[in-house]
Amino acid sequence: MIARKDVNDWVGAARRQGSGDILVFGSRTMWNSLLDQALVDELHLMVSPNGVGSGTPIFDSAVDLDLLDARSFDGSANVLLRYAARRDPSRAR
Repeated sequence: MIARKDVNDWVGAARRQGSGDILVFGSRTMWNSLLDQALVDELHLMVSPNGVGSGTPIFDSAVDLDLLDARSFDGSANVLLRYAARRDPSRAR
């Protein structure tokens, strides 16, 4: 297990080594930190048509994304959106 405070360093090292894909599921705090350090290549967001009217934002600040793909599923109203995260090379580790 990797402590939250060490995740950015671990992901940066794994990226430099070409270790393959890393999946972060449901950890808003972690992915915002990784986005802030330009350590995210893609985001896959599952969108449901159910509006709740309030809640916690998924991003801490503005994020520039480029849509790569949008997929729907038979028998479901959910949509999977795949985005590339635009990166600021001056912030990458």
